[in-house]
Amino acid sequence: MAVTEMFGRSFSDALYERYCDFDSTFDDLKNDCDIVFFVGSSPKKTESGLVLNASTVVLTDERISHVGDPHAVALSCSQVELVDISSNAFSDWHEISLLLSSLPHVKTINLSFNPFPTDLHRLPADLEWSNLNTLCLNGSHIGLEMIVELLKKTANLEELQICSNNYTSISSDYDFQHKNLKRVYISNNNLSEWKSICCLGRLFPRLETLIASDNPLISFRSDDDVTVCLPCLHTLSVDQVQISDWNDVVALTKLPSLHALRIHVAPLLKNYQKEERFFLLLGYMKHLTKLNGSDITANERETSERRFIRHYSQHDMKPQRYFELTEKHGNLKPLVDIKIRAPYLTNVRLVYNQTTHDKEID
Repeated sequence: MAVTEMFGRSFSDALYERYCDFDSTFDDLKNDCDIVFFVGSSPKKTESGLVLNASTVVLTDERISHVGDPHAVALSCSQVELVDISSNAFSDWHEISLLLSSLPHVKTINLSFNPFPTDLHRLPADLEWSNLNTLCLNGSHIGLEMIVELLKKTANLEELQICSNNYTSISSDYDFQHKNLKRVYISNNNLSEWKSICCLGRLFPRLETLIASDNPLISFRSDDDVTVCLPCLHTLSVDQVQISDWNDVVALTKLPSLHALRIHVAPLLKNYQKEERFFLLLGYMKHLTKLNGSDITANERETSERRFIRHYSQHDMKPQRYFELTEKHGNLKPLVDIKIRAPYLTNVRLVYNQTTHDKEID
C-alpha cells in the first residue's frame, strides 16, 4: 500500500477538498471570476465530522488511488447514493472493497477507466455489496473472469457497463448465473460471433436490455436456442455491426420478447435509403414497437408492410415474410410513379404595347 499511496491521492482527501473545504477564502473561490454561483446545499458540521447533504459524489480525473480514512468517508457519505470515480488511479481491489464497505447506501458506482489489473483476484468469501444497483467498468480492460467474481458479490445488481474493454468472445464456462441483472452495456468491444451474445444471455437469464453496438458482429445466427438463452430480451442495440444478409434480421425475429431495435449502420443496409431501411426492417420484424428510437404507429406498420410487399414483388427470390404479408394484405400492384410537384420551369407569355414575347421562366 505504501507504493500506491506515494503515487496517488486518497479518496477522503479529494472528497474533503472538493466538497468540504471551508478554509478557502472568497477570493480563492472566485479565482479571477467576476461572479461565483454556489449550487446545491452545503455540507453540515457535526461533532464527529462533516456530512454531505448531496446524494451524488463526482471525483473524476483526480489521481485517486486509495481510500484514505474509511471512517471519514463513511461519515461524510452517509447519504450518498451515486459515486463517480472514473479516470482515476485505482489498481487494487482491496481498496475498492474498502471503499464500497465505507459507502453503505451507494447504489451506483462508476469505476471506468481505472488501471485495474487484468488478472483474476479472489475476493473474500463473506464480502457482499448488496445495495449496489449499477456498476460501471468501461475502459478498465478487466477480464471477464474478474467481472464474474465481482458479480458474485452484487446479488441485487441490475445494470452492468463493460464497454471498450477489448473483449473478443464470451465463454459459457463460468458456471455462474446472475439472477437479477437486467441491463448490460457491452458496446465498442471486438465481439464478432452471436454465440458470445448467447453466452451472455446464459450468464444473465433475466436480461432485458442489451446495448452491443460498435462490435464487429458478422451474424445474428448461431446454433444456440435464443428462446432459452435470451428469453426476456426486449431492447437490443446493434448499430455499427457487420451483418450483410437479411437472414440475420430474420434470426432476430426468433427472440421471443424483442420489441425495440436500434440498427442504423451495417453493410446490409448500406445500399438502401433511410425510408427503405425503415420499411424493410419493419416488414421483416412483425413484433417491433420501436425502431431506432421511434415508436411505431399502427399506420406506419401497415404502410411499411405494404411497401415491403411491393418491393419484393419485383424480385424473383422472395422471403417467406413476403408470402405471410400477402395473405394479410393481398397481392398489391406496384404504385404508379406520379409526380405532383410543380415544375421548375414554366412558359409565360408577356404582352406589352401590342408586342408579345414568349419566355420560359424558372
